[in-house]
Amino acid sequence: MSESETPQQRALRIVRLEVERSGGTPGDVTLSTPLRDLGLDSLDLLELQVSLADEFDVEIPDPVVQPDWIAAGTTVGELILQVVGREQGSA
Repeated sequence: MSESETPQQRALRIVRLEVERSGGTPGDVTLSTPLRDLGLDSLDLLELQVSLADEFDVEIPDPVVQPDWIAAGTTVGELILQVVGREQGSA
């Protein structure tokens, strides 16, 4: 992690690492990428949530990514806002 990274950049880096780990193309992932386009299965999405929570040292009591989010076209940026918002709210 670079000290000059913003919270969004940190989170986007984590998302890209998870996409790469699952065999996807991380360079194609942007804040506007819909979650359904990441090519992640439900277990991958759960692992992504855990990785983001760990990176930001937050507790996420319930899964942030719900099945209807994926169907509704929720983006990577919207997911990141959920996690970053939890981090800022706990300070």
